[in-house]
Amino acid sequence: MQPPPRRTIEDLTPEVFDDILFRAAPWAYDTVTLCLVRKSWNARCQRPAMWKYISPRYPPLLLSNAVTRSAPLSLRIYIQRKDREFPEGLRRVVEVIQKHLHRIESIKCDISADPLIDACTEIAFPDNASAANLRELDIDLFENNALCRALEEAFTRMPDLRLATLKCIGELTLDSYAMWEGSRLQRLTLTEVICPALPTFIKHLNACPCLEDLSIDCEAFEMSDSDTTEPRRLTPVTLPKLAYLSVSMMPHDMTDFLNGLTLPALRGIHMNLRVNEEADDDEVPNGNTLHLGEPHVMPLMKSISRIITIPLQQRNCSNIYFGEALMIHGTEAFTRPRDNIAGFCILHLEFHSSLERLSGLIDFARDIMFSTIANYSTIRTINISVPAVTKTGWTVERHYPYGCSRANFGKRESEIVAAIFTPLTWSTAKDGALPSLASINLRCVSDALRRTATRSVSECLALFRAKANHDIEFNLSIQMLRADPMGDGKYQERGWMDLLSDVDERRNWALDPPPRPELEDLHIPGVVTNITWVG
Repeated sequence: MQPPPRRTIEDLTPEVFDDILFRAAPWAYDTVTLCLVRKSWNARCQRPAMWKYISPRYPPLLLSNAVTRSAPLSLRIYIQRKDREFPEGLRRVVEVIQKHLHRIESIKCDISADPLIDACTEIAFPDNASAANLRELDIDLFENNALCRALEEAFTRMPDLRLATLKCIGELTLDSYAMWEGSRLQRLTLTEVICPALPTFIKHLNACPCLEDLSIDCEAFEMSDSDTTEPRRLTPVTLPKLAYLSVSMMPHDMTDFLNGLTLPALRGIHMNLRVNEEADDDEVPNGNTLHLGEPHVMPLMKSISRIITIPLQQRNCSNIYFGEALMIHGTEAFTRPRDNIAGFCILHLEFHSSLERLSGLIDFARDIMFSTIANYSTIRTINISVPAVTKTGWTVERHYPYGCSRANFGKRESEIVAAIFTPLTWSTAKDGALPSLASINLRCVSDALRRTATRSVSECLALFRAKANHDIEFNLSIQMLRADPMGDGKYQERGWMDLLSDVDERRNWALDPPPRPELEDLHIPGVVTNITWVG
């Protein structure tokens, strides 16, 4: 038997050098230590597990050795964006995939440039090929990924696939679903995709009974002829093991998608509603705003309430945060499948900092919050921060927005606060008790707050006190905002000019602050009010 070819320093991977330095550095740099390191690595290099990683950066000899010496173990393929600089290496790796498809355990490919297209030009997989050992597929720029298209065209089967991540800007074809149908798929991530008709998509999800984690960011579903004339009718699909769902869709798609799923094992959900106050209703069948008077909004709210019922009950919802997002937490921790960090969040309804109130999302989320409060007596704390949205006069900084007067700031901020504490589900919120309620916290309220806001807060507090039937705490944090000290001299006081009858009568606001808001309405029997002034 011929001994393996002698390796040179160029054949070693960066990982080998890193490990050598790590092992050698802590001890004295003597001959004995280096000898032990060499012997250790010589032994490790004889094991097949050392050779299972394949990259276009490998020189031909190293790539050949990796394929040969890793047998009979599976292979892991890594193709990165910078690998476009190695066209010959890409071609060799694609050839390895073609010849040893049955041995490949994972493929990670985030390159779709011309070198990959050229590398796949002469590659053809046999029809109905089987990637029997493939467990992980991570493809970026899916629509233009020549390697994945070649696998699709051959109707490649992946019966043992566990994790699939497809990131793309484009259409997800039916052939894409065929690759993982009948597999043991546990985690599926689809990013920025255009899916086939919603009933078709739901049908293919039904072929993944082992699915535990589903993340889908869908720009749109294709519309069938019947979708334009009548509501979509879906047969609900049960995913018995799905524990985590992350979904980003248009409102009308979100309603139908949630109605098409039954998720008995759901423990956490992340939602991003694609809304836009400037949408053209001719482009979107049911609109993509969320004003509570619109006909498509209440069905969506019911769909969300139905889908989160099981996790809210199972994980004992206890805390609510309403600020940059609506987040409902529970007392039972949950670890997302294949993650190591446990969290307590049950529902995360995402806001965008650039979102205007004209979309209706803030009011929509507010009523989801109060609906949860009305139906779950385990709520302990409610934390509310004025959301950071544009064109409403609010800023997360200590300073007034550029060009916004104090009067306009106070008016706009007061409108937001009053709206948050005046839900349309007010009658629903009156039902049920809150025996566990301990405190309500309101932050990010400025000293320009008007009485219209404090009255709304007061009425809501009185209701919470009645539902709790015991004393509760109300902790209010008020920021004393000032003109921007970082602004230049020309505009530094711009936000204050409407308060002054004469420019020459400017006061030093740092030494002589404006009057504090009237807060008498917030002193309610049975409510312990604590006010903190943040300067």
